[in-house]
Amino acid sequence: VIHHSLSGIGVAYTVFTGEAQFYAYMVLISELTTPEINMRWYLDTAGMKRSSAYLINGVVIFFAWV
Repeated sequence: VIHHSLSGIGVAYTVFTGEAQFYAYMVLISELTTPEINMRWYLDTAGMKRSSAYLINGVVIFFAWV
C-alpha cells in the first residue's frame, strides 16, 4: 500500500510540475514488466523453458528494459 501511495504521489508531482518526467516514465515502464517477469517464472516452473511462449516473453522483457 505504501509503495503504491508513494508512486501515485511521485507521478502526480511529475505531472503537475513537469520535473523528472523522463525518470518517472522509466520507472513506470519497469513496473509494466512485472506481469511478464511473473509469467516467465510460471513458464519456468511449468517446465516450459524451451517453448516459444518463454522465448517471446523474454524478448518482451528485454525490449521493455532497453
